[in-house]
Order: sequence, then C-alpha cells, then structure tokens
Amino acid sequence: MKKISLIILLCLSFLFISSKAYTEDISCVSIFENMIQNSSFAKEHLPKGPLKIDLYDISIENDAILFKLYDEAYSSERNLFISGWIKYDYKQRQIYDISYDELNPILLTYDHRLEEKFRNCLNEKNIKLSELATIE
Repeated sequence: MKKISLIILLCLSFLFISSKAYTEDISCVSIFENMIQNSSFAKEHLPKGPLKIDLYDISIENDAILFKLYDEAYSSERNLFISGWIKYDYKQRQIYDISYDELNPILLTYDHRLEEKFRNCLNEKNIKLSELATIE
C-alpha cells in the first residue's frame, strides 16, 4: 500500500510541475497577445473580442515566427474565427501583418516595451523563441 501511495504522489508531483511550466509559457504568450492587441493590427482588423494566438499552429520561418490569430468573441471551442496572421521577425524586432499577402507584408506599429517584457519573460524561463514552434 505504501508503494502505491508513493507512486501516486510522485505522479501527482510530476503533473503539477509540468502544468506549472505550461502555465508559465502561456503567460509569456499572453504578453505577446497583449502586444498584438495594442498594435496597428487590431486597429486594421477590428476584432470584437481579445485577439488570441492559436497555440497549436505556430511555425518558424528563417528568423521569424508565424502566428495565427483568432478573435475570442467570435470563436467557440470547436471553431476559431481567424482574424489573421502575424509574422514576428525576432532578429530585426519587427512585426508584420501577412493576412492578405505574405509576399507583401504590412509593417505594424506596436509598443516596444511590451516586446521587452515578452523577451524578458522568455529569458527568465529559459525559453528560446524558436522553441515556440508547434508545427514545422
């Protein structure tokens, strides 16, 4: 009986640590979502609710991360109302709207203080930007 209790305790501890790490990653993503929400992207696309990043569809392209954004007010658990696509060039520190034409992206304006907060969050948790990719 003690052996089973110990195994259950170890499993629960592992699950707690894993969920805490996942929550911390999401908090960094929420900073980035806030950066986009307050950028010129939000003014162009006029979302009804908060813009959210589809965490299951993040890809890396050279020195950039591509994010699919959806409008939380119009989306349900099964259907996402896609608001657009963002390309974040993390080497040049620029964000582009690639929703209409990836070959002719629109340079966005945003609060660079939020970008620093996002980068600091990732650094504190030892997360590399390239590790955010969920698809290749």
